[in-house]
Amino acid sequence: MGRELSSRGLDPSLAINRMRSRSASRTGRKRERSPEGRDDGMDID
Repeated sequence: MGRELSSRGLDPSLAINRMRSRSASRTGRKRERSPEGRDDGMDID
């Protein structure tokens, strides 16, 4: 993934922050909407 980021010219720290906030909102959604794990299929982008 690092190779992809550098080839696109993105700031690694920015990308990391985006990924962290994305995963945080994902887990939050999972907990609220489907404790049984129904959203697992939607996790794949």
